[in-house]
Amino acid sequence: MRLDKDFEDQGPLYRYVRDTFGLSDAQIRQVVTNTRLAAEILRDSCRAGRLRFDLDPKAFLRDGRVTAQSVDCDRP
Repeated sequence: MRLDKDFEDQGPLYRYVRDTFGLSDAQIRQVVTNTRLAAEILRDSCRAGRLRFDLDPKAFLRDGRVTAQSVDCDRP
């Protein structure tokens, strides 16, 4: 979601991709479009309850299990 927002705002990650990899303008637009589509798929899957979030990796390493956590799908 942060990458999608950065690309939308033409932030530092967008500029890095644009300036580093020798992509054409069309290729950069495609990267931005694909990132937006991926973010939409993840957001829609989250809203539909198809995703589970493990937000405590230390508990997993310590206990071998975790409890799924809820997140705000629109503001993760």
